[in-house]
Amino acid sequence: MTSKRKLHLNINIDTIENLVAELESIQSFSGGPKMHFNTAGERTLKLLSERGIKSNSKTLDIGCGCLRIGIKLINYLDPGNYFGIEPNKPMLDTGIKHLLSDSLRELKTPSFSYNDRFSVEDFKIKSFDCVVARSIWTHAPKTQIALMLDLFKESSTQNAKFFTSVLKKNPYPDYLGTTWVGRSHESVREGVVHHNMKWIREQCNARSMRVRKIRDAELNFGNQVWLEIQKNETQASC
Repeated sequence: MTSKRKLHLNINIDTIENLVAELESIQSFSGGPKMHFNTAGERTLKLLSERGIKSNSKTLDIGCGCLRIGIKLINYLDPGNYFGIEPNKPMLDTGIKHLLSDSLRELKTPSFSYNDRFSVEDFKIKSFDCVVARSIWTHAPKTQIALMLDLFKESSTQNAKFFTSVLKKNPYPDYLGTTWVGRSHESVREGVVHHNMKWIREQCNARSMRVRKIRDAELNFGNQVWLEIQKNETQASC
């Protein structure tokens, strides 16, 4: 059963300050401004709940980082339904240390993987109802985006939804590089990239999927806009 209490988990400022300080000490980062730490998770959870994602939906969080969004999802989802992938092990471990109490971890039993291949091999299940990749396509090359779309096609239920984000405004040319741009487990340099929506639609069409921008200002935040991707009805009914 979903309740207002279950939807709401506010991380206090002292916890955020301590988390950010430790992340900076290991040359890592929280994923966004401290002042928006709670907002990121709250807006994402609001998006998912309004788009039909239930507490019993098996949810894959790609690039879960220090659990800025993940901790809200873990709190909302039923036990065993949260799965996070993050190749930056020190970043994720620091987030777990500061945000995921032993009691909550024991209650919710989230699963984590440190792989950098967008693989779900480490998890006990192979089919997800929801996939989230916040602020991942704004750094990833097209080859990695294609891998994520393949993962969604092959490892999701018929009515699953994939939520990812792109830049609201596009001051950059279409990114044609082959490497990740921005801070990661391999780099401390900042940066973002833009991918043309025509190319994104073509990639989705090629996999019998459709994509739409979610323009609701109450759901979007920062300089990014959410995309919602689903399998075509013809494929879902097969």
